[in-house]
Amino acid sequence: MKKISKLLIGTNNKGKYKEIRDLLTKYIKTHSTSEFKLKSPREDGQTFKENSIIKSKYFSKKTKLICLADDSGLEIDILDKSPGIYSARWGGKKGDFKKAINKVYKELSKKDKNWKHKKIKARFICALTIYNSNKEIINLAFESMNGLFDNSQTLFIHVDDEKGIIDAVNFSKNFDIKNIVIIGGYQAHLISKFLVKNNVAVLIQHTHSLPNFEDEDYNSTYINPKKLINAGVLVGIHTGEASNFQTRNLPFYAGQVAAQGIDKEIALQLITSNTAKILRIDKTLGTLEVGKSATLFVSKGDALDMKSNQLTNAYISGRKVSLETHQTELWKRYSKKYKLSN
Repeated sequence: MKKISKLLIGTNNKGKYKEIRDLLTKYIKTHSTSEFKLKSPREDGQTFKENSIIKSKYFSKKTKLICLADDSGLEIDILDKSPGIYSARWGGKKGDFKKAINKVYKELSKKDKNWKHKKIKARFICALTIYNSNKEIINLAFESMNGLFDNSQTLFIHVDDEKGIIDAVNFSKNFDIKNIVIIGGYQAHLISKFLVKNNVAVLIQHTHSLPNFEDEDYNSTYINPKKLINAGVLVGIHTGEASNFQTRNLPFYAGQVAAQGIDKEIALQLITSNTAKILRIDKTLGTLEVGKSATLFVSKGDALDMKSNQLTNAYISGRKVSLETHQTELWKRYSKKYKLSN
């Protein structure tokens, strides 16, 4: 994609034009709609995004320039998200901000006379669109987030502390994001009821680590997954920053949870079916069922025990994977030399 050197700012609001222009790099030459004596199009969209597209598309086609336009406004929950896309109209034809705010206060008082003494949830929304009359320009960063709002994607949040988790979940819920997963979640067990209530899953950090704080029990990292499981939270285990070489230890992390009193079948789910559900791939992976991918391993001894686990076979999508490595070759060579047994 070529760099943008000329840009039309799609608004007849002089104040808004200046605000947007000041945010742009000096290497982009900006143009205003007044240079082309253009009136604003009819904004008949049902959302901020739709109105933003209407304006950018209209001005771009009229001028043959790439156009940046926005649509923004205030949403107040107690007023059924009004004024919303009609925010500017609440200020009258002249767009009087004071008049608009007074109307907001008036409507709030109609709804609840004591609103000033209560917490009123509200938000300012701004939808930006860049449009080229020859080819529409898509902001990949924005597009990649669309799935969060239609719930086709999951929001993964890296956070460990209790307050941080609560703030992150509440912030996400304000935008109607329903599929939320906490990654890390060191203090998640302290707010397990909150997580269950909000249907939040946790990919907890690996169990083979020391406590983060001096006043914690020595086994806190071992037992925290158990606390979450007993509370009804959907839990999986992840390898943290050491993902490249610690993946091989995932079964033993689950084994550590089992050692704290969790049934081994449930502990196994932390690295199989639970993680598949969290990643939303459980239709094809996570359990051994007809129609699912035959991705599994076979072990002599206890698969979750570091001492007795010994892999004999591994399969990915039904294809047998060779377990031969430089280490196994050395083991065979020297076990034969020194007559060692398995």
